[in-house]
Amino acid sequence: TAQFFSILIQSQESQRVLNLTTDLGLTGAWIAERDSAISVDVVGQNVDAVISQQLGIEGLKTYIGTLDNLQDQLSEEYEAIIGTGSIGTLTESRNYETNDGNVELKDAKQLLEIPNLAERLSPNGFIAFIVPTRFSFETKTKTIRANLEKFDLHLSGLFSLSVGSLMATNIRVGLAIIDRTPRKDLFVAEVPQGAEEQKTLIDRFRQRKNATSASQGRLIDPKRFRGLDALITNERYQKLGR
Repeated sequence: TAQFFSILIQSQESQRVLNLTTDLGLTGAWIAERDSAISVDVVGQNVDAVISQQLGIEGLKTYIGTLDNLQDQLSEEYEAIIGTGSIGTLTESRNYETNDGNVELKDAKQLLEIPNLAERLSPNGFIAFIVPTRFSFETKTKTIRANLEKFDLHLSGLFSLSVGSLMATNIRVGLAIIDRTPRKDLFVAEVPQGAEEQKTLIDRFRQRKNATSASQGRLIDPKRFRGLDALITNERYQKLGR
């Protein structure tokens, strides 16, 4: 997963990265270690769990606390904002002020940080967050996915990660890529293991091109998308029926 984040960030030529994490902070460390031109700020809430602060990597800074508590210490703007670590199953409610008035959202705790992070996103930057599988077919009106546009955000890509991609867990998760550009289609795919295959996939994603198979990249109406497994199964069924 860290490798894919790193390739994605380099492909966008992002130089300022914010990593909001619930794990050890190693993804941010991986990114900073592999490109000295990139500065990475890691934000975690558990001082005993985040070990990135002990690594002494140039360009890597670690902060312990909440976004509210750290707002004066963090940069005003980032080209890439990533959310890593496990996503809890419990949901919380939070209120936000928007141009349409006060909005109450209910979702996983880490996902509820996305509207606040949007304030620090550069105009051409992107947000990439680990998301639960339900994010693919979420229909509830108070979720983050259903309300992205209220914060001038749009879902650009949705990737399926293999089981075991997250440290110390076999839970299957996805990766949502969000930016400020409205699009008609959503790019979906499965993240391969090899670095070269990942680079090819990211190039295809940036060019918004379909691949020969759904797992390698497909543009689809987001309202019709019900998960990559369902899409792959449907395409196989259609081929058999020809």
